[in-house]
Amino acid sequence: MAKKPIKWLIIQLDEECSLERNHQSIIHDLISAFGKGVKTYLPIHIEKVGEKVIHTILFDGYVFVCCQGMSDIEGKLDKIRGPLVRGAVPSKRGLQYVDNSEIERYKKLLEKKLKEFIPTKNQKVIAKVGTYRNMEGTVKKVDRKELTATVLFSMRSRDVTDKIKLINLSPAEDGNGC
Repeated sequence: MAKKPIKWLIIQLDEECSLERNHQSIIHDLISAFGKGVKTYLPIHIEKVGEKVIHTILFDGYVFVCCQGMSDIEGKLDKIRGPLVRGAVPSKRGLQYVDNSEIERYKKLLEKKLKEFIPTKNQKVIAKVGTYRNMEGTVKKVDRKELTATVLFSMRSRDVTDKIKLINLSPAEDGNGC
């Protein structure tokens, strides 16, 4: 007999709700509705860099609740309190679900997004956080194993190099608006 696929309920967030700002409150709302042992998936990666917290979001507006072995799902949805969660995404046959393979695909897409930008030597980049936030620098060395780059920044007539995680860098515009 074939194993039943694990179903994840698609929960839509209020359009004013951001995973970046509200992820802890969303988890709290879901736990209060579905119970302490509920498994959730929020398509977000959170990393602390010094005093800053960096959020990388695959897509905003949706979270997922694992419904394996769960009964009275609609009753539990009624218990969601707070303005952050709009409710389950409906379909023609009731509530809309994705299976575990889709959640795994989302996890891989988020991981890919985290590793997506790998600069090359001498490429112009902009730091997203920290001391060099919004400053343009030049990549001097890339460590693909540690996912870091050594970047040269010019600060007040002196050059400074620093090792920065790739997730905290973005390509500088090339002057053509690209």
